[in-house]
This record gives sequence, C-alpha cells and structure tokens, in this order.
Amino acid sequence: MHKLGIRYISPYLPSQSGIATFTADLMQAIHAVAPHIQQTVTAITWHDSGQYPTEVVDKIRSDVRADYQRAAIAINEDPSIDVVCIQHEFGLYGGRGGTYILDFVRNLKKPFVITFHSVPVYGPHPFRSIQLRQIRLLSQRAASVVLPMPLGRKVIDRLRIPRKPLTVIPHGIPTIAFKKRNITQLRRNLQMDNTQTLLTFGLIRRTKGIEVVIRALPELRKAVPSIRYIVLGDAPRPKDQEYLAEIQQLAQKLGVADIVRFDTQYLAEPELLDYLAAADICIMPYTVRDQISSGTVLWSFATGTPLISTNYVFAEYALANHRGILVGFSDSDKVTQAVMSLIDHPIRRERMINRAHDFANTRQWPNVASSYARLYESLIENQA
Repeated sequence: MHKLGIRYISPYLPSQSGIATFTADLMQAIHAVAPHIQQTVTAITWHDSGQYPTEVVDKIRSDVRADYQRAAIAINEDPSIDVVCIQHEFGLYGGRGGTYILDFVRNLKKPFVITFHSVPVYGPHPFRSIQLRQIRLLSQRAASVVLPMPLGRKVIDRLRIPRKPLTVIPHGIPTIAFKKRNITQLRRNLQMDNTQTLLTFGLIRRTKGIEVVIRALPELRKAVPSIRYIVLGDAPRPKDQEYLAEIQQLAQKLGVADIVRFDTQYLAEPELLDYLAAADICIMPYTVRDQISSGTVLWSFATGTPLISTNYVFAEYALANHRGILVGFSDSDKVTQAVMSLIDHPIRRERMINRAHDFANTRQWPNVASSYARLYESLIENQA
C-alpha cells in the first residue's frame, strides 16, 4: 500500500489544550490501524510550550498573521504531504474572531479536511457574524468537513455547510481510559483519601466557568466538610493568567482557598486519567453553548466518574438519558444541588455511571481512527 502523507494543523502536546490531546490521540490511533499513513504536525502555539516531539515539524504562532501564509506555502512545497487536517475551534487562531486561519486556507493548494469542535449558532456573541462567515468560507474550501456529533438539518442549513463532503466522526476515547484501577490506592497517592473530591481539568480560560464551582463551595462545605475542589490545567496566555489570578482571589474572598487546589503543571494523559478516575465527581461549568465536542465528557464516562456539566450542545447530546446531570450556565445553586444529589443517592449515581460507560464504549480510538483513515484515503482516490 502506498504511503499517504497527512499534515495536522492543531495545538499539540505538551500543550494541555483538549484539542492538542485529541490530535495526539488521533495520530497514535491511526498509526496503529493504518501504519502506511505518515503523519506530521504544524503546531499552533501561544507561547513557548516546551520541547515538542519529533512529529511536530513546523509551528504557527497563533497571533502572528504572517506565520499562517508562510506555513501554507511550506506545505504546498512539500511533496510528502497529500492531505491537510485542520482542527478548528474559536480561540485557537489569531485575528478578530479567529480569522487568521483564513489566510492559511487561501494560500493552501493541498486538499484539506476540517474538524469543527464548536459551531457559532446559539445565543449572542460579539463575533457571531464573523464566526459564521468563517465557518462558511472554510467549509466551502474544504474537501471534507467533519463534525464530532450529528447536528440537525436546520443547524447545517444555517451554517451553510455543503452536505456533500459532510461526515460525522465521533470524538475518540483512549482504550487506557477503560482500564481497571485500584481507586483506593490512587486516591491515597493523589491526596484524595477521606475527601469528596470535585475535579475540573483542561486549559484554564474564562470560558471554563471555574468561578461557578468556587461560589458553590461555601454551601457545599457546610453540608460536606470533606469537600475538596481540584483544578488541573495550564493558563498559557496573559488573559488566561489574569483569569487564574481572579478565581484564586475569589476562593480567598469566599474563605474556601484551603479546599481548592490549582495544579498548572503538565500532566501526561495517563496521569490525567488517574486523577479523573480517582475523583468523586467531574464538573464542567463551561460558559459557552457552542461546543460540539468534548474529550472531558467521554473520558469521564470511560473512567466511571459521574459528570455534572452546563448544558452546552455536546453535553446535552452526551448526557441525555440520565448519563449525567445538566445545570444552567453560571448557576452555582444548581451545581450545589447536583453535587448533593450524587452524594446522597449512590444507587442513582451508579446507574448513571453504567449508562455513561455504555455510551463511551463504542467510541474507542481504534474505531474513530479507522473512520479518519478511510476519509483520507477516499480524498486521494477521488483526486486520482
């Protein structure tokens, strides 16, 4: 079988971005199921992210516009690259509303696949019209558009995504997430024993809504003195660091700083999964509705950790049928009620965990990677 060259445009490890982890997992899984596919990365960076692995062969500084055209031209001139795969989420790319990515695709001469991890169709947003235009332009130029979950026909029509190249491929889950763990030992090692531990993880940014959980902690502490809250994740940009300082100050102001732990060190995937498996409850208090993909949800399902989430698009889809608890945006009282519900009703909690695990089981990375590999191969066959 002939070699097929794929170049990913994405954040990449050691960045703690969820999309960085997604791309690394996808590449590893494709290598296992389709070793004839040669994969490399042009990494999207916000600052010096440390030492990249060898598969990262180029970088685009997110806020440097000239980098986008330069990177596209370099790909055009590389005969080993057949298809480009762009991972897209608003906030990854520079420019007003993330428009610098358009410079990249306008200069790119190779066919590209684009995976949208969020869609701008719900609620007000200062860049909504810019984002909609960006989705349409990217979709029109793409050889194929991948969505991680089904969207209704009305949503697709509003986005004006051409239906012909549209493919639904779910977000994958690493097989290691399903492994049996010694939870008692893990909790001891991670300083969670004799506590009720809540966990939020991923890049620390304002859209994570961490302050919503912190505001719930005074009431939760009264009811459950052993409650603890762990926040895992880096704050890579200056505005993210400002947000981190704000929520740390909020914890101090509310008198709960002693039960909140912020850990910004880099953690590899197995370590993150251990934290998630050891936690009593995972909370995703996101403040934006548009996200249509989430590794955090699926990791939580696979490790058997009950999940509380705000009702953004993917969470509504994944947590349906009592696979988790949905709460409204910025509603600390509802977070408190949801946490207490899980603590006070262990049988209901166990049923929730089992339903979530069944949902996750069909989304393991080998199945997802095979779908991406077939998509890449079909694009080359159609061009032949």
